[in-house]
Amino acid sequence: MSRRLTLVLGGARSGKSHHAEQLALQCAGPVTYVATAGEGDEEMQLRVALHRARRPEHWGLVEEPVRLAEALYTHAQHGGCVLVDCLTLWLNNLLFSEHHEYPDTGLITPPKPGRPRLTPCSPPCRCCPAR
Repeated sequence: MSRRLTLVLGGARSGKSHHAEQLALQCAGPVTYVATAGEGDEEMQLRVALHRARRPEHWGLVEEPVRLAEALYTHAQHGGCVLVDCLTLWLNNLLFSEHHEYPDTGLITPPKPGRPRLTPCSPPCRCCPAR
């Protein structure tokens, strides 16, 4: 089976999530949706509700605002699609966390040895001058 990594970029509220969800619908295997958004204020509550309503019920859901690496190592060990929404919110959560007590692993570093490792799905883009 061919594996690939797709990064969807765009401005705020430009339809990135919807586009990524459309790509995930084309996946033959299971889909795991990793949501990093919290429902802090009314605007975010509305956005999260919209995303929930749009997402198929049979997709797996992992809500993890900070420990993204650990969530991926725990829940992305299948041959399907993993959709992380959104890296910008994850980074915001990481930088502005009230607790500032970060674990030694699982945040942006891999878990301790003995855990299954993820392999890159795609080689670096050869057309990118910033290799």
